[in-house]
Amino acid sequence: MEKSNREARLRRLYNQDISRTSDSHPKPIPDSSEYECKKIKEIQELIPVKKIMGGNPLRIDTEKTWLENFEVIPRMDRQLDRLEKEGLSKLIAFLQADQKDEIIVVDYYNNLDEFYVMDNGSHRTTLAKVMGIETIKASVRPYEFKPELLEKKKRREQLEIEKKEEEERLEKEFPLLRKRISNLGLDSTTKKDSRGKSKEIYVTYKGKSIDYFNITCLNDLEKVFDELEVLESLIDARRLLTDSLLLLNIRYFKLRRRSPWYINDILDKLAKSNYFK
Repeated sequence: MEKSNREARLRRLYNQDISRTSDSHPKPIPDSSEYECKKIKEIQELIPVKKIMGGNPLRIDTEKTWLENFEVIPRMDRQLDRLEKEGLSKLIAFLQADQKDEIIVVDYYNNLDEFYVMDNGSHRTTLAKVMGIETIKASVRPYEFKPELLEKKKRREQLEIEKKEEEERLEKEFPLLRKRISNLGLDSTTKKDSRGKSKEIYVTYKGKSIDYFNITCLNDLEKVFDELEVLESLIDARRLLTDSLLLLNIRYFKLRRRSPWYINDILDKLAKSNYFK
């Protein structure tokens, strides 16, 4: 198999212990949103291979050890061909010299003091890790840690959590809202948004439109419950009181509530639908 053949070939060409990388895993790339990316350095420099902690996830798999990555990365045999043809000293000299083509580019995270190979160089750096070569030449792209960016990230994450909690509560409260509407003898249907979340409620009586609610947040929901409380009281009043007393009731609710539920219009629609008969 290619896996065993590649490792066996390296052991034959490189008479040193490579087992230390059999239980060492690459690390995931740090979250760059916490950093300010600086201009890549034009001058290539020697960097310590032991500080290369990971790389492009399309090439370097954090679920595998460094040795396992060496065994499965495509076209790694080209580097072994170089080792076999030119010998160890020339391979090391090649890795530690300025690269003319396919320059290795590594991202450096200053607060971690770690490098991650992101552009060219996954094969060469993985080989250097497995072989235990001390340094390798690369162009460095600095990432400077910014605490204020971390705080922004935390705020975004907190807002996302709060938004999700609000959406979950809205979904739980919608059935209660529809039950309150049903208790009044009215019908309701809901319309969901593109994510399948309930957002709109259409209130009808015997197929005739009575009202409509667009609910995007808990504040909207609370207002609807508040308006339903007003409507429940006025429906009771409409059935029990004279027109003059009903008018006083309506004026009272209008003064008491900052956003009355278009009381006259709703009562008129209900009356025209023979709701009170």
